[in-house]
Amino acid sequence: MTLNLSDARRRWLSELYEANSAAIFNLCRRLLDSREDAADAMHEVFLRAAASLFEPPRSPQARGWLTTVARNYCIDLLRRRERF
Repeated sequence: MTLNLSDARRRWLSELYEANSAAIFNLCRRLLDSREDAADAMHEVFLRAAASLFEPPRSPQARGWLTTVARNYCIDLLRRRERF
């Protein structure tokens, strides 16, 4: 996925990642029971944030939104695994 981001948006995403990546990784790790899968899921969550957030939410809102996206992504991944 290639994104064309402004410098301000790039800085904001970098700050969002720094502030929340550990918490999102830990959530994904607990749900997926794999460090590698958790790292992949965490990166997907931040790609989705970069692609879909038009207005940067405030810090508590951002963490809540990211947590919801991460949880839903991990659950979807687990469901897909059950099918195959």
